[in-house]
Amino acid sequence: MHLQLTTLLASATAALAAFSSPQTQVVYDDVTSIDENVQKLTAATEAYQGGLLSQAPIAIDFVPTHLATRKGFYDSLLLPTTVSESDAQALVEHVNNTLAIDNPRAVDTLISKKPQIEEVGDEGIIKAGIQLLLSDHLSFSDEVLKRTPADVLPQANEVVDVITVALRKGVDAFSASLSNEINLLNRLSPSLDLLLAAAFLLRQAQHINMSSSDTVSPAARRTSVTAADISHLPEVGLTVANDAAKVTQNETSMTLLQGLKTYPKAVAWSVLLSACIIMEGFDIALISSLYAVPAFQQRYGDRQDDGSYEISAAWQSGLSNGALIGEIFGLFLTGIVAERIGYRKTMIGALVLLSGFIFLLFFAQSLPMLLIGEILCGFPWGTFQTLTTTYASEVCPVALRPYLTTYVNLCWVIGQFISSAVLKGVSGEDGSIGYKLPYGLQWIWPFFLIFGIALAPESPWWLVRKGRIEDAKKEVLRLTSRAQSDFDPVATVNMMIYTNELEKKDIAGAKYWDCFKGVNLRRTEIVTFVWAIQTLCGGILSDSGGAQWAIAAMMLVYTFVYDATVGPVCYSLVAELASTRVRNKTVVLARNLYNITGIVANVLTPHMLNPDSWDWGAKAGFFWGGSCALCALWTYYRLPEPKRRTYAELDVLFQAKIPAREFASTDVAALNGTFGNTAIADQHTEKDVCEMVEHLDKS
Repeated sequence: MHLQLTTLLASATAALAAFSSPQTQVVYDDVTSIDENVQKLTAATEAYQGGLLSQAPIAIDFVPTHLATRKGFYDSLLLPTTVSESDAQALVEHVNNTLAIDNPRAVDTLISKKPQIEEVGDEGIIKAGIQLLLSDHLSFSDEVLKRTPADVLPQANEVVDVITVALRKGVDAFSASLSNEINLLNRLSPSLDLLLAAAFLLRQAQHINMSSSDTVSPAARRTSVTAADISHLPEVGLTVANDAAKVTQNETSMTLLQGLKTYPKAVAWSVLLSACIIMEGFDIALISSLYAVPAFQQRYGDRQDDGSYEISAAWQSGLSNGALIGEIFGLFLTGIVAERIGYRKTMIGALVLLSGFIFLLFFAQSLPMLLIGEILCGFPWGTFQTLTTTYASEVCPVALRPYLTTYVNLCWVIGQFISSAVLKGVSGEDGSIGYKLPYGLQWIWPFFLIFGIALAPESPWWLVRKGRIEDAKKEVLRLTSRAQSDFDPVATVNMMIYTNELEKKDIAGAKYWDCFKGVNLRRTEIVTFVWAIQTLCGGILSDSGGAQWAIAAMMLVYTFVYDATVGPVCYSLVAELASTRVRNKTVVLARNLYNITGIVANVLTPHMLNPDSWDWGAKAGFFWGGSCALCALWTYYRLPEPKRRTYAELDVLFQAKIPAREFASTDVAALNGTFGNTAIADQHTEKDVCEMVEHLDKS
C-alpha cells in the first residue's frame, strides 16, 4: 500500500510541470486523494469478519471519501472553461490508472462481504454510503467533462462510465431501504459541506482581481446578493443544493416552446382546473343581468304603480354582495383545508357542495332564499379563486407560469361570455324557464370537472411540504413528457425541497399569522395590494345610456388597457410573489381584500351615479382617477419584478430586503452555497475555513 501511494505521489509530482493550468494540478491531486480514501475503504472492508462493532471502520471510511470528492467538485468549478488537450489527457489517464481500478475493486469487496453485513442488518447504510459516493462522483465528473475538449471527451466518458457502472452495481446489490440511512447521512454532512463550500469560495476569491472593488459604486454593489443580506441556508445535503442550482438555471433559461414540450400534461391539467373559474364568471355576470329579465322581475320583484315589476336597489346590492360575502368565508376555509388534505380533494369537495347549493338558486321561492343560495355558492367559489391560481403556479416551470396563471383571468371572461349568450337565448322565454334554465346549466360543469380533477396529479409542492417526497417525484413525472430524456424529476423535487427548507429557516409555520411574520409581511402586503388594485383602479359604469360618445370611447380604451394589464397580470403576480409555504393563505388574504374593496365599491358607485344621492355622473371618473394614480405610485415603489425568477430566487431576494425597483437587475448566484463571491456559511469564521482549507490541502 505504501509503495503504491509513493508511486502515485511521484507521478503527481512529475505531472506538475506539464500542466498548463495550476488548477488542473489541484484537481489531479484531488483524484489522488479520492483514490487513497477509496483504498482505505477497501482495506477496511477486506478486514471485516462480521459483527456490528467491527463494521464501524467501513461506515466511517465513507465520510472522508465523500469529503475528498466534494473538494474535487469545488476545485473543478475553478478549472478553465476548456482544459487544454494535454491537461485533459493527463487527468483521464490518471483517473483510468487509479479510480477506474480501485472503485470497482472497493464495490466488489463490499459485495463479497454482503452476507456478514446482512447478518447485522446494516445493508441499508452501506447502500446509502455507496449512493452518496455515486452522487458525488456524478457531480464531480460532470464538471470536469464540461471542460474536456472534444478530442479527449470519448475516452473521458468511457473512464467515467466504468466508475459509474461499478457504483450503481453496488447500489443494486444492497436492496435494503435506504430512506432512513440516507437521511442520516444528509443530516450529518451539511456542516462539513458548508465548510467545503466556504473553502471553495476563499479559493475563488484568489482568482478575482480585488483592485477594482474600491471603484465599484454602492448601486453596483447592490446588484448582487451577499452574505450580509442573508443569514442562513437550509440544512440539506449538497446533492439537494446542487440539484436546486441546476434546476434553477434550467428553468430560468427555458423558453416557452421548451416548457410546452417538457410540461404538456401540466398545461392540460392546469387548464382543466382553471375551468372551475368559468362557473363563477358565469354566475357573477348572471345575477346582475337577471335583474333586467322580465320573468325574473315578475317572480322576485315588487309591483310598481304602472304595473311593471322591479327589484329594489337594496336587494340588488344585497344579492350582488352576497356571493362576495360567501367567498370571504370560503377563502379562509380553503386556506386551512387545502393545506391539510391537498388541492385535489379540496376542489372535488367544493364542486360537490356547489352542486347542492345550486338547488337553492334553482328552486328559490323568494329573495331571501336567493340571497342564501348566493352566499352559500360563494364558499366553493372562494375555493376556486384560490386553488386554480396556486395549482397553475405550482405544476408548471417559470417559463409557463405567467401564461397559465393569467389564463385564470381569461376563464372569468369566458364565463361572462357564456352567461351573455345563455341570457340572449332565453330572453324571449316566458315563465320561470327564462331564469331557471341559466341556473340549471351550472349543474353540467361539476360532473365533468369532478371526474377530471379526480384523475389530476396533486401539486408536488404540497407533497414536499408534507414530506411525501416519493409521491412528489411520481406526480412530477405525471406532469411532464417522457419524450424529454434530459429531464430529471429527482433534481426538480430536490429544488422544491431546497426552497421549502429555505423558507422554513425564516418562517417555520404555515398558518395565517405566519403571513405577517418576517419577510412574509412584505410579501403579503404586495400580494394583497396587487389584487386590490383591480378594484381601486376603477370600473365600467353600469348605467351609461346617457353618456356622451367621448365617455363611451374612453370606456372602451379603459377596458382594453385593463384587460391587457391589471386584469390578467394580477393573477401571475399573486401566485409568484407569495411564499410557497403560505401561498394558499396569502392568496386567500389577497382575494379577500379584493372582495372587501369590491363590496365597498359596490356600495359607493350607486351613490356616485344616483341623481337622488351624490349625482356625480361622469365626474365619478375623477375619484377613480385619483385612486388609480395612488395605485400607480405604490406599484412603482413597492411592486417587484418576478420575471424569470424561481421561487428560491425570490425567497433570497426578499430575505435580502432588495428594493422592489432592483429585483430585476439583482444577480442571484447559484444556490449551491454562494451568492456573488461570498460564502453563506456565516456560522463558520474565516479562521475555521482557512484551517479546513489547510487540512484539505494536506490530505
